[in-house]
Amino acid sequence: MNKKKYQIFISSTYKDLITARNKAMETILGLYQFPIGMEMFSADDSEQWEVIKQTINLSDYYIILIGHRYGSLTQEGISYTEKEYDYAKECKIPILTFIQDRNVPTTTDEREQDPSMSIKLNNFIDKVSATKMCDFWKKPEELPGKIAIALVKAFTANPQIGWTRVKGEKLQAVSSELAETISENRKLREKIEELEKLLVTQKPVLSVSLNSNDPIELTVPTLPSPSKYPQLLRRDHIPAHLTPYITDYDITSYNNSLPSKEEFEEYNKNTRYYHLKKASIDFDISIKNDGKLKAKDIFVTIELPDFVEVQDKFDSYKNVLPKNPIPKSLLEKAKEKYIKDNNIKPKTSFGVTGGLVALGSIIKPYSLEFSSTYDDIIPHLTKSQSINSWSSVKDKTITINVKNLIHTRQKTFDDFVLLPLKAGSGFINISIICEEYDEAENYTFPINVSK
Repeated sequence: MNKKKYQIFISSTYKDLITARNKAMETILGLYQFPIGMEMFSADDSEQWEVIKQTINLSDYYIILIGHRYGSLTQEGISYTEKEYDYAKECKIPILTFIQDRNVPTTTDEREQDPSMSIKLNNFIDKVSATKMCDFWKKPEELPGKIAIALVKAFTANPQIGWTRVKGEKLQAVSSELAETISENRKLREKIEELEKLLVTQKPVLSVSLNSNDPIELTVPTLPSPSKYPQLLRRDHIPAHLTPYITDYDITSYNNSLPSKEEFEEYNKNTRYYHLKKASIDFDISIKNDGKLKAKDIFVTIELPDFVEVQDKFDSYKNVLPKNPIPKSLLEKAKEKYIKDNNIKPKTSFGVTGGLVALGSIIKPYSLEFSSTYDDIIPHLTKSQSINSWSSVKDKTITINVKNLIHTRQKTFDDFVLLPLKAGSGFINISIICEEYDEAENYTFPINVSK
């Protein structure tokens, strides 16, 4: 007789196979083994399913009896018998399958009446029939012999842990060893908890500062009124004393040289943009690691409100007043010729001489405003892009990546400027994450644009 005792789980539908289950239990007991079944648990009790799982886990072998009923369904749409079978297979417990012959006479209570349930049953039988340890039976009286033979073969070919009775000194030795193992296990768990706490405290601690955390304040500049699109010049627009200086050909050429309205609107837009750029401020972004570990693959996303715009600082320094696409007025040219021919001296201040505006008083060197400093500024620009980091701007979002940032170090990106588009008050949204973080950290920074 085998000194090792095995726990054998019996799975089946219940009411239609009561006799078959009893035969299986008697056979297992006759082999001095432990049968166990879960028919006492209600099918819809989710807590009982946890007990069933634990019982299957502790079993050495699994016997399944299949008749002509599929059984009640779980939330997954399969029967509890099939769910138990799938779990036993997942746990790699040896399975012995016994399927009742499909042609035996049965009563109404012993056979599925719902066609959909019959289909599920047939699919389940196809699944379990694929195993090597599968046998068929017609009457419950056939089961004891078939089950006994199958179990004895399984005990020999695929022995499991089972239960072995221990007594005397051996039992005491096992108890001492078990107590020592439990103690070591407890100490190891405590050590793991300490190490996990240590890892948490040694994570990188990243922070982002904007303009050294100084308040971000911008002012919308006073913008000049947009230029008005000129009217086409006609002969009757010309004063009589200037008529000799302007031909019909001059009038036609002038009118043809005027820009389209779309080109003129673009000029006004770029002129406005030029003045907004003059009111821009530097926008410096610093990423610091105050933690005790190096941070890897850091990503920072900065989203700006709609009343400001971000630009690359290098592009901002290229700010030049757009050239007016309107050609010089024919009347102005005629006035100059008239003054020269008549030896008229213009006043040195705003005024009128002989009905003509003094031209020298309204000429301003706009085009020279940045020319003296542009070449001096460009060589001193520094770019934050490197092998270890990069940054990009799309719409109103800045994305920054830093490959590595060791603890106590800081990386600053000073490549950006902010332009005030309109008055407004709100927040800049900041998100930061790195390889060591489980999730991104998000926070905001206030920003204000006044008129």
